[in-house]
Amino acid sequence: MDVGRWVALYVATVAGEDADALDLHAPMSVHELDSVDMAMEFEKAFACEADPEQFLRGDRTLAESIETLRDRLAVCGPSLSGHPANPLSRP
Repeated sequence: MDVGRWVALYVATVAGEDADALDLHAPMSVHELDSVDMAMEFEKAFACEADPEQFLRGDRTLAESIETLRDRLAVCGPSLSGHPANPLSRP
């Protein structure tokens, strides 16, 4: 799964919104996300560490965060499983 799709599904699940209707250019603060939880879920899904601080900046857009996470994945390499966990399938 592409990191952009993962972020859209994660935000949609947490915020109770439709993933395909998310405005990727709206500030992240609109979604009232828990930055630590999002970073932890990203780390579980992609086996790659993410800095929760990047999600704290409410003026950042989802699109900007997606690009930052893509850059981070390029440093980490592919996930251990090759298939990141679906954020909709929570224990």
